[in-house]
Amino acid sequence: MSTSRAKLTAYVDPVVHRALKVAAARQNETESAIVERALMAALGIESAEQARALTTLTADQAMQA
Repeated sequence: MSTSRAKLTAYVDPVVHRALKVAAARQNETESAIVERALMAALGIESAEQARALTTLTADQAMQA
């Protein structure tokens, strides 16, 4: 996506956290990269451009999107 990042704190089951750590090590990438891709997939965001477009919505528009 972009080079700047926003900090996110999330609480997950310890088993999920361990699986994330293992996946990151096996794939030689950061936990953040895996979480970002998973969030994008869950939110139906396919590209950085699409994510940016969503940030221009008002709160009401975002709730309807």
